[in-house]
Amino acid sequence: MRSSAIKGLANNFQNHPDTLNILKNATNDGSFNGKCTALTQLASNFKDNADTLKILKESAIRDEDIDTRQYAIQLLGRYFKDEPQMWDFLSNCTKNDPFVRRWESDSNPRETALRAILQQYPNHPQNLTLLRELAENDPDEKLREFAQKAIYRIENITPMRS
Repeated sequence: MRSSAIKGLANNFQNHPDTLNILKNATNDGSFNGKCTALTQLASNFKDNADTLKILKESAIRDEDIDTRQYAIQLLGRYFKDEPQMWDFLSNCTKNDPFVRRWESDSNPRETALRAILQQYPNHPQNLTLLRELAENDPDEKLREFAQKAIYRIENITPMRS
């Protein structure tokens, strides 16, 4: 219910002076769905507002909920890929998110950030260095394996011949 109200507010009252502040406050909602809906609406409807990028970055690195951090990282990769220093921010997330796998099915925000980097910046000159660092040193076995596979794919791609 809360998510529907947040989405309806953002879509129907985007130009109302209180909408932005209500969405900002909703990013601190106690429910995952409420927070993520507010973050999505900020990213899609208020991308040009200076606070939106800041709020998404804060959620990506400081939210206590793993899934919320991961969702904020996905939104940053999708909506703010052209933002200066976004590769650096996502790289920082791959190295410093405090994720600890409790269950096999847990999703790792560090892996989400790495996937965003590889998707949005496939030719970034520091990708291989980052991948090697994660493949060797990340405490999460699944992320180490993902990084190793990504290294293999990158190093074994042969250019097409004309």
